[in-house]
Amino acid sequence: MHIVIVCIFVFFAGFVDSIAGGGGLISLPAYFFIGLPTLNACATNKFSAAAGTTFATIKFSRSKALDWSVALIAAVASFGFSYFASSIALRLNEDVLKLIIVIFLPIVALFLLLKKDFGANGTEKPEEKNFKMYALAFFIGMIIGFYDGLIGPGTGTFAIIGFSTLMHYDLLHASGNA
Repeated sequence: MHIVIVCIFVFFAGFVDSIAGGGGLISLPAYFFIGLPTLNACATNKFSAAAGTTFATIKFSRSKALDWSVALIAAVASFGFSYFASSIALRLNEDVLKLIIVIFLPIVALFLLLKKDFGANGTEKPEEKNFKMYALAFFIGMIIGFYDGLIGPGTGTFAIIGFSTLMHYDLLHASGNA
């Protein structure tokens, strides 16, 4: 019976994630509900998120909604800081990690529900690339990667918010870079 419940929630999480992001806010509690250990739940959630990100990257790349130079800098920073944060997560007591995640999930969900106007005033792509843009891309990748390696859910949406508010990309290109 547990597997049926998880499948329903994970399907719904994938659907929500494909439309607006934040599917991990649904799937991670479902994994906890059936008693999956915290690290296993995080890893399972991360695997499905990585698969979705891979397909989204291909789609955004084909539609020319990805600014490769900015996205690659953010990705390198994100991978490095995600590795660092996941190393911390592996050293934490499982109950402490679960408590951190359970405290953060409602805060993240509330933030994402209230922050609906991001990307509304952005431009397709900033005209000129300069050091400040690349530094912002690195900063966004660093923060997002650390959060993703430690907690995870909502990462894509936070990245979109970062690219749209800090770098002034429109929603489509912010999503592509995220």
